Amino acid sequence: MSYETKTIIRKYPSQHVDEPLHFVAKRYIPTNPSPTGLTLLFFHCTGSHKEVWEPVIQRLFELARQGPSKGFAIREAWTWDWQTHGEAGRLNAAVIACTKEHIVASELVYGVKRFAATEGVFEGHTLAGVGHSSGATSLMLTTVDDAQPGLKYKAIIIMEPSTLTRESATEGDIHEKMRALRGMIEKRRNTWKSREEARRYFQARLPWKKWDPRTFDLFLNNALMEQTVQKFDGTTASQITLCCAPFQEGAAYYGHGEIHYAAAERLGTLNAEIPVHVVFVTPAETMPETQRNSVLQLRKFASITLLPNVGHLLVQEKPDMVTSLIYDKLAGVPAAQAKL
Repeated sequence: MSYETKTIIRKYPSQHVDEPLHFVAKRYIPTNPSPTGLTLLFFHCTGSHKEVWEPVIQRLFELARQGPSKGFAIREAWTWDWQTHGEAGRLNAAVIACTKEHIVASELVYGVKRFAATEGVFEGHTLAGVGHSSGATSLMLTTVDDAQPGLKYKAIIIMEPSTLTRESATEGDIHEKMRALRGMIEKRRNTWKSREEARRYFQARLPWKKWDPRTFDLFLNNALMEQTVQKFDGTTASQITLCCAPFQEGAAYYGHGEIHYAAAERLGTLNAEIPVHVVFVTPAETMPETQRNSVLQLRKFASITLLPNVGHLLVQEKPDMVTSLIYDKLAGVPAAQAKL
């Protein structure tokens, strides 16, 4: 392993429920960090967890160590859990189990901005943001100034963004598709007797059986948790379940479009001097072409990349390819100037 990690846990007032929720951030420090290099902020997709980015982070750290002459240097990297996902989902499980409210991605946006504003960890850093799917929506909304100041990025990469314009949402059958997807997720199996049983279940099914072995193992270790349940006879038993309850995961796909419309609007108003790179897979797997095209009209992107032979969950399927793409986009991005 070419880095050290530190997990930071805070409790912030929730935007959706009465009880405060845990916010969990993870810091990755390379063996030889560059004090003037980029600080990379990663945002995971729905149904995932912050550690999904670790194969990418490790390889990026290695590339930065090997190729400073190419203008690619890294100071550190950060990931975080959406409050219903991963380690945060486990810590917040008792609160989440007692609510009928959907805790949508605006909760993560609030947490990241609150963390940045109160901890001061990014002062003097040159930030580059990378977001996947709903993580791209969250990333874009962290740039907005409101009750908390927006984050200032030097460059942004959005991969398979779930962002779409309000106008394009009325075209085609996207609502029917997303409603069906939500229903499928909410009915999906979510308990197993053991992690080994869970492993066998996911290995035999899409999309998990297409994943890189590293991201698959990270999913088993970080997106599942052990819980104690009471049986009919009054005794208790241990079982494995998803950190993100299907009720919460399904809501990310249908019923809360406003956050994705807001991210599209932000794409259009964000300072044109900030390079934004967009990545789509081809052929389209999740977001229809009509909605994709509406996003491409929002601004002049620094680059538009269409990736064949990979699905919507490209971070999980081909992390090495994702790493190379990030490296290509960020190499040469001006970093902080050293203070003399």
